[in-house]
Amino acid sequence: MPKKRQKLLLLDANALLHRAWHALPPLQAPDGTVVNAVYGMASVALKLLKEEKPDVFIACWDTAAPTFRHEAYKAYKATREEKEQELYDQIPFAKDLLKTLGVPSVEKDGYEADDLIATLAERADSEGYYTRIVTGDRDTLQLVGPNVDVLTFKKGVSETKLFDEKAVEEEYGVPPTRLRDWKAIKGDPSDNIPGVPGIGEKGATELLRAYGSFSGIFKAAHDPSSDMKTGLRKKLLEGEASAKLAYELVDLDRHAPMKKSISFYVSSLDRQAFTEAAARFGFRSLFSRLPDQVDKNESFSRRPSPAQTKQSVSERLTALSEKDALAFLARAGAETEIAMSVLEREQGSLFGGGIRGIALGWKAECAFIPADLFRNHRVKGELRELLANPAIGKIFHDAKRHMTLLEHEGFALAGISHDTLIAAYLLAAGERNLDADALVLQYLHSPIPEGEDREIRTTQALVAIAEEQRREMKKTGADRIFQRMELPLIPILRNMERTGILVDLPYLKSLSKEMNEEKRKIERRMEKTVGHAFNPASPAQLAVILFEELGLPAAGIKKGKTGYSTAASELEKLRGKHEIIDLMFQHREVAKLLSTYVDALPGLADANGRIHTTFNQAIAATGRLSSSEPNLQNIPVRTELGRKIRRAFIAGPGMELVACDYSQIELRVIAALSKDRAMLDAFQSGADIHTATAARIWGIDPRDVRKDQRRAAKAINFGIIYGQGPIGLSQSAGISFAEAKEFIKRYFETYKGIKTFLEETKALAHRYEYVETLFGRRRPIPDINSNMPALRAAAERMAINMPVQGTAADLLKLAMIRVSENLQNTSPDTRMLLQVHDELLFEAPKKDVRNIAAYVRNVMETIEEIGCPIVVEARHGKHWNALEPILD
Repeated sequence: MPKKRQKLLLLDANALLHRAWHALPPLQAPDGTVVNAVYGMASVALKLLKEEKPDVFIACWDTAAPTFRHEAYKAYKATREEKEQELYDQIPFAKDLLKTLGVPSVEKDGYEADDLIATLAERADSEGYYTRIVTGDRDTLQLVGPNVDVLTFKKGVSETKLFDEKAVEEEYGVPPTRLRDWKAIKGDPSDNIPGVPGIGEKGATELLRAYGSFSGIFKAAHDPSSDMKTGLRKKLLEGEASAKLAYELVDLDRHAPMKKSISFYVSSLDRQAFTEAAARFGFRSLFSRLPDQVDKNESFSRRPSPAQTKQSVSERLTALSEKDALAFLARAGAETEIAMSVLEREQGSLFGGGIRGIALGWKAECAFIPADLFRNHRVKGELRELLANPAIGKIFHDAKRHMTLLEHEGFALAGISHDTLIAAYLLAAGERNLDADALVLQYLHSPIPEGEDREIRTTQALVAIAEEQRREMKKTGADRIFQRMELPLIPILRNMERTGILVDLPYLKSLSKEMNEEKRKIERRMEKTVGHAFNPASPAQLAVILFEELGLPAAGIKKGKTGYSTAASELEKLRGKHEIIDLMFQHREVAKLLSTYVDALPGLADANGRIHTTFNQAIAATGRLSSSEPNLQNIPVRTELGRKIRRAFIAGPGMELVACDYSQIELRVIAALSKDRAMLDAFQSGADIHTATAARIWGIDPRDVRKDQRRAAKAINFGIIYGQGPIGLSQSAGISFAEAKEFIKRYFETYKGIKTFLEETKALAHRYEYVETLFGRRRPIPDINSNMPALRAAAERMAINMPVQGTAADLLKLAMIRVSENLQNTSPDTRMLLQVHDELLFEAPKKDVRNIAAYVRNVMETIEEIGCPIVVEARHGKHWNALEPILD
């Protein structure tokens, strides 16, 4: 039996770099360097390492030096467009990152990457390797043979196709050994190689099938007695010179001056080097994609991280007996701080869902207590005491989630001292990959090895991660936000999740019937308009109807591989062109509200008819909370249908809902931050800010302000917070571009302090590449110094918005914490239910409504002196959509 060949992976690096550049949106490193192509290459390389598991992996590069092809044919590749310098600037970074992954780079002046690939593939064959070429073009298909195949990218860098000898012949009609001949006849427009004018791919295939080879074709063309048609013969004879030139140009040089054997290029992954480089580029999402298994040649020779020097992972990782568990819990009770993880069973496992056990650890020791053991009376008692002891700090990754799991097992939790998820969020606001595995790689520079005890080791690693995070937070000031806001908020949010909010299930059932009938009415109107039935949920059918049957203008409409897009952003461009467009928007709103809320909420309600959302602390970069499963912050309030859905949220018997809402808080914040005297005066006088703004801009008495003027003033007051320009203002206020431009000019003449604040905020963001709220919450703005205008403009809008929206979010979080401190003393049966943007929603006994409203309003209005009056509006009622003001 022949010995199995080792695998060599050869990467056409330039081809992948260009594909990644075009496939991925602009992306910048924290220092502003454009790195989208580097990210794409690293992502593909990681995927190849995982899926291909090569023994040797080499990246082959072009150089800027001319090759023999340029010398033989001056027009070679002359039609290739020069790309932006930002693409070529990424090449050194890509090479460095590939090197950390164990992928060395090779290049030779005078040779293209394809020549190096051909040379290495030929040598690999003789040295006993199987070669897989990874490329963005198909020039190397002529190398395919018994021990060589080619993996090509079909679309961007995500879809691929594998070519072996059979696949090549099926695709081109000729074997790989004849692809050189085929390309020489038809030419290669991508490289500006002419071939025989007038003969394309089909003609070249037919010629090779008839005459066997390049030389056979021209032998027949010169032979008057051959059966070649006269016209074809003429084309070949007239194009012979260019074909022979093409025959030389398309050939790959298999003898580039590369003397080293394939084994010389064997390299290995350096995890620490990769994580440090990836972190420098801002590629945190790639951390968790490193191969899990530690290769015997893998390098750990770099300096140890601070966390590694302070921690040696314990070997005490086996499940415990009852006696050992009790002894271990006693030792844990003597510690000042421990790390914990509740380990869940995988859904669909033999034992069903639920908890497998609890991992606990500190620097010196870590253990796993399985579920069947901690349900033992004595062990459970000791564990309950440990968990409920506030004097022993507990470190978690996502503490609120673990609180939920522990509650299901009958445990109460006190003493949360650190949450590595929340800390990571504060240190890198806007970063999405904050899971524990990514943090292990970031701080310990190597993953926890696979195995049964992997999750337990990860729990122990949280101790070292917490230590590093505390050090980082102290440097940036994030520790103040962490201790004052985020940590105390965790149990409050958990209480709100546990309480849930009551929904009117019979009402939802009737609303479903009503909305489904409305949906059918809209569908019948659309069918009447078009003249036949169709599925409005089918983008393909809708595109045919809009652009073929109805003939609506397609200019400016995005087009994909399946046809014109019917996304909302594209349909918006067709507003007013045909009545079906408005009908489509109506249909989509009804369908979305039905599927997201009306038909979904009953299935989410518990036995008592209450819905329990999940509040997310570590998502929004501004510091705002978000809600999911279901999202109760996103129910429309300005549409009739949205209000009908809010009507389904009700108070229980003998109770009422109480809503306390910050009035125009973001405008008050921007007035405070900017110290603009005119706006502060308006708020201090209690005037309507939009009317006051309109009066100042038009130079009229506030009593004379028209509705349209107030509407325009309101649009710019709020638009300023989001960095809105004249185009956005003209759309939101319903005025012309010229009017909007003039309006903004007058606005900044009126509120000079706001203009100065915005300019200074942008300037500081450009200087430091981050912005902060009034309380010191920080958001990195890495794109602020981008030399790409679109990225820079978006970053400047973020820089303006975040201090305002983030400060408002911080105020509400502080208010939630303060309200919770004395809520039970004010009304023992009142519960905080929801936080929706600038509003807190409570369920209170009817007799306590006025006291609760007064208490909450006072806390919210006096939580912090910001330099501008803060006003809270309080309302009450039986259901969420019909709350009446609570007057003093």
